[in-house]
Amino acid sequence: MSERDNLDQNLPLPAPRSPRALDERIRAYARERAPQKGHWYHSRWAAGLATAGVAGVAVLLALQSPEWSPQPALYDSPPQREATAGGGSAQRAEPATAAAASPEWQRSVEEPLLSAGKPAAPAPAADEAASPGLPASKAAAQARGEYYEREAAAALGAMQEAGIAAEALRDGAAGRRRELVAACLALLQQGDAAGAARCYQALRDTCRDCALPPTLEEAREALRAGAADDD
Repeated sequence: MSERDNLDQNLPLPAPRSPRALDERIRAYARERAPQKGHWYHSRWAAGLATAGVAGVAVLLALQSPEWSPQPALYDSPPQREATAGGGSAQRAEPATAAAASPEWQRSVEEPLLSAGKPAAPAPAADEAASPGLPASKAAAQARGEYYEREAAAALGAMQEAGIAAEALRDGAAGRRRELVAACLALLQQGDAAGAARCYQALRDTCRDCALPPTLEEAREALRAGAADDD
């Protein structure tokens, strides 16, 4: 055997070749099962839009004032005073009259009389203070004047029930003043504490120059001390 024959025997065999029909079947199978290729710019646009939306919401929240609240403000709705023009004043006057006639209001007026010996002037009504034709100070002064007039009338009525004449306070006699104070104390002993306080306040208002104690309780103590000194 020659040297050339030996070289031919050491060479690798040629690679087998498949038929063309088999190659086409393999390519068709691969194309059917190949993954679908999406457009790369779709995902990038979606991410950009999401980022812009989050940034916009953050800017809106940062620009809002601290006092902002989703709850509607009280002044968003029109006031009922304008909606009930004409007949609204009469409707507002009824609750105020009922509150003034209630026992709680009377007790709130009588308790300062017993403690300080002076009638407490009530605060002016909201309708009177807010009246467009009358200033708030004049409305309050008018309300206090009417209140003191009613208290004076009630005090004079209590004095008449006790048989006391207001003119008798001006005689300046100390003995007469003690009798009048004793008459007011008699009302207190009968259980009419409010009438006794009004009676004593009328004594002090009528005789402002008299040396009368500020409260009825102090006047009672002074009367007892004077009686002890006389004994």
